[in-house]
Order: sequence, then C-alpha cells, then structure tokens
Amino acid sequence: MTAGLTEQLLQELQAPAGEGCIIVATAAADSPDTHWFRQSVAPFAVVDVEGADGWTLRISPRVLDEIYAEVACWPDVETGGLMIGTCSARLRTVTVVDLLPAPPDSKRSASRFVLGTDGLKAAIKARHAESGATLFDVGTWHSHLADQGPSALDRKTAAELAAERPPPSALLIVTPARLFGLMHARQGVAGGTGGG
Repeated sequence: MTAGLTEQLLQELQAPAGEGCIIVATAAADSPDTHWFRQSVAPFAVVDVEGADGWTLRISPRVLDEIYAEVACWPDVETGGLMIGTCSARLRTVTVVDLLPAPPDSKRSASRFVLGTDGLKAAIKARHAESGATLFDVGTWHSHLADQGPSALDRKTAAELAAERPPPSALLIVTPARLFGLMHARQGVAGGTGGG
C-alpha cells in the first residue's frame, strides 16, 4: 500500500491548494486489489484567541453552519452551546469539530446567554465515549446581537472557566460580522494541555 499511498499523496500535493483530503485505502482479504476513497475537506475557519499568546481556534465549516443556523433560530436574543474537539499545546490550537446544544435550562436574553447545566455532564461524557475517548469539551460559544467583541462578563467567564478546569478552555463569540476567540491564560499554564 505504501507505493499506492505515495501516488495518492503526490496527486494531492500537485492539486491546487484550498481544500484538504481524507484518503482511505481498503483491500479485501482474498484480493490483491486496493480501492481508494477520497473525500474533500473544506478549510477550517481560523480565529485568533485573545488572552492566549499565539493560540488559535480552528472551526470546521459544518460546525460554523450549525452555529449560524442556531443564531438564526434566536435572532432577538443571545444563544450558544458547548464546543467539542481537540487541542494541541505544541501547535497552540483548539480544533472544534462538533457541538453540544444548550441544555434546556439555559437562559437567553438580548444582552446575555447563560449556558444551563441540566444533563450537560452526561452529554459531555457520552460524546467523549462515542469518539473513542478522543474528543473533549474544549469550551463554549455564544452569540452577540451587535458586532462587538468580548465583554467584561465574557472575560470574567473565561477566568472562571480557567480556574475550574484544565486549560485550555476557549470561548467563541459569534457576531453578525465576525468571530472572536477568548481564553484566560493562568500563570504558569500558558500552553497547557488536555481537553475537558
């Protein structure tokens, strides 16, 4: 399979940049033939994270579509949810590949979103188990009705999250025009590891 994979990689490297690609090879036990499956992967959105030197949030297009759909369902109030993904201290990156919806006891108003807790721990544990223990709770997201970045309350929330759980814990703020990332870096743990 090595020669075949090399050919597949050379094809990918010669293609115009823009999208990524997942390449999977399969072979039947009773056949020498190898079948190649290719799936294009659209570029992730990259959001610089305020408060964490050099960290970025990388968000899958599918996740962004889900976020924007949720925001459209609540046009007059802030809404939000929990981000699921991985992080790399070496790359200083939090990668978001899934969401958990806001629990039913969440509170929405025109100036504030408070993520509820009803069933949240069980949902996080279930999603972690479904992923083969590879995906974690990496932070929260919420919307702002105006095109404004993190508020004093958002900064306070980031500090509280950093105090109660292993870093990093990112906050994503979605406004009508752009995305903002926020993380509170505790002393001595900038570049920390792990998920939630």
